[in-house]
Amino acid sequence: MRNKGLCFQITATYVGTVIGAGFASGQEIIQFFTHLGFPGFWGIGLATILFAFFGFLILFLAEQIQAYSYGELIQNICGKRIGIAMDFSITLFLLGGLCVMLAGGGAIFAEHLGLPYTIGVISTSLIVMGTVIFGTEGVMLANAVIVPIMVGVTLLVNLLVAGEKGFHWHISPMVDPPNSNSWLLSTFLYVAYNMTLAVGVLASLGRGVKEQRPVYWGGIMGGLVLGGLILLNNLSLTAYYPQAISYQVPMLYIASHYGSILQFSYVLVLWLEMITTAIGNVYGFARKIELVSRWNYKVIVIVSVLLAIPFSYWGFAHLVSFLYPLFGYLSLAFLLFLFFAFLRSFFFPFLTKRKD
Repeated sequence: MRNKGLCFQITATYVGTVIGAGFASGQEIIQFFTHLGFPGFWGIGLATILFAFFGFLILFLAEQIQAYSYGELIQNICGKRIGIAMDFSITLFLLGGLCVMLAGGGAIFAEHLGLPYTIGVISTSLIVMGTVIFGTEGVMLANAVIVPIMVGVTLLVNLLVAGEKGFHWHISPMVDPPNSNSWLLSTFLYVAYNMTLAVGVLASLGRGVKEQRPVYWGGIMGGLVLGGLILLNNLSLTAYYPQAISYQVPMLYIASHYGSILQFSYVLVLWLEMITTAIGNVYGFARKIELVSRWNYKVIVIVSVLLAIPFSYWGFAHLVSFLYPLFGYLSLAFLLFLFFAFLRSFFFPFLTKRKD
């Protein structure tokens, strides 16, 4: 029972870290999959396999070296020189991602709840700080509670769409110029930057755990759940194509067709998903800074959130458009190094250094 509980917590933490504002809103899925038409479904299938594979691989490699933070894992994977540069870049991106999620919280309160932007930013900040201060246990517990709620509301919306539209979804035409391989690049970019974010949390989850099998299965199951949610949302988005793509939050537009209660529930889910991603960002950032500075972990958590608050006023859309494209191709390089680490660990295990 304990192993099953640990597997569930790892699965929920993985899902909660990857699912953020872009995923919940539907914008990420439209940009990476829906606009491709039918080939987008091939991309979703491949993304599911990659999420499961790399989720397992990060947890496996981190356990092999008993990593305390993602920095140790990255340097082991990429080598010292490249590892330091990538480690620094990911650290900055985690802090930038926190700014994005706080800005998203403010935008939800202002645009959908009719409350001041500042209340949204402060409320999100307090919940994130209050959770992450409790360390790994707090992060996993928060995700274990929040993720089932998110999955439940997402399933309900998609079931209602299926009930209304039947199973004859409209498959959107190809919007991009004809390119038979565009879905491949789109898929790898999507998985790459999400996995680079997830490594901040996943890298330290297996440390000190006696039974590793539930940890590994948590990585695999997390990837499968992510793929399933992407598939369901993409089916709903194609059902409401092309109207849905003209909205900033297309999934909220779809939910609004089924009553104000479900619409409000989806607003709540959107906010919760921003919170879980922010939790992952702060946790990964704080563990890294604690390791290199020896400052108090709780102080780092509080200071990092306070530092991010002013930048959140730059605006959600501006932050997303600036930070995410900048990080995309760097993330592809990390994914490549991660795959080479897989070859090294499984086919040349004597090259993998394990810390006692």
